[in-house]
Amino acid sequence: MGSVYADVGQKLPPKWPWHGVSMGFPEATPKDLERYHHELGINVVRLQVKARQFAMKQNISGDKALDAGLRWVEEMLDVCARLGIEGIVNISQFPLDPSKPGQTTPEFWRNPESRLSVLHTAQRVVEHLSGRGDELAAYDFMSEPVIAMGQTSVIPGPWPVLLQQITNIVNGKDKKRWLLVSPGPWGVVSGYKLFKPPTGERLIWGAHIYTPHAFTLQGEKSLQNGASYPGLIRLRYWNKVVLRNSMQPLVDFNKRNPGPVFVGEFGAVRWADGSEQYLLDLADIFAEQGWGFAYFSATGWHGWNPDYNSEYGNNQQAISQLVGDKSVRWQTLRTIFKVQGVQ
Repeated sequence: MGSVYADVGQKLPPKWPWHGVSMGFPEATPKDLERYHHELGINVVRLQVKARQFAMKQNISGDKALDAGLRWVEEMLDVCARLGIEGIVNISQFPLDPSKPGQTTPEFWRNPESRLSVLHTAQRVVEHLSGRGDELAAYDFMSEPVIAMGQTSVIPGPWPVLLQQITNIVNGKDKKRWLLVSPGPWGVVSGYKLFKPPTGERLIWGAHIYTPHAFTLQGEKSLQNGASYPGLIRLRYWNKVVLRNSMQPLVDFNKRNPGPVFVGEFGAVRWADGSEQYLLDLADIFAEQGWGFAYFSATGWHGWNPDYNSEYGNNQQAISQLVGDKSVRWQTLRTIFKVQGVQ
């Protein structure tokens, strides 16, 4: 179906709408990318560089971790060029130095040096990649801005200024690429109610959708298993109609601010009862609006990874739950991408 920005002749990214998956460094490989292109016909891949986490695990500096991440990005983009896939480069963890407070803490947002480190990283990444070909479509820096304090999540006060500065860097140093921008907190759709977008060119309105968390993230941290979809979840009945209504802040924002919308992450843990229908319903809603999307996640943690079955399992139990592309989640992904017309 058409979208609001198509109706006003808005310029769109190449090969729009994008339909793909998210893959992370360091676990994803070129073979993974080839596999998903062959099996699902993806036309975009979101390349998530988790440099801070990598630095912590490898006991190396954040700068060296980013260097390794960029080498991985180059390798994956080479595959994108060969297969005709658009690549989005996402840097999602700041600051790079794991010894310093992370981006979800009040300390990070109070410290001007922390925010300056984001700009230095953005500039470094753009300068490094700006010479790539058409296989590099967009950048995505800090897609989940938030201050998380216990059960409370708030929009960081400095985020609008920082986002404008990031926009200025990308627009100034790379005239070809698009930039995904997101509201706080966490890049959720409801953040678009009060979101004032930056001024710039080639902007894509980004969002991450895991609503309601008590369903999509059940079994993790303090969220108990047992929620079903459609069904009553935390005293509210959720079905496709309610899901569609929950997107209204972004729909309304897009009417006021025409431009492409890309859901950079959406998913549900594989053991959630009704999770496959949940994903199918979301895909239908995205199609209604003409939004692009990337399933989270094609590789990495077993809770999202479609190569595992639908049984609940911790990290140790998941070892015996690996079933490859015979899983129910793979069946769902094939249905979603066929519906979207990618194949």
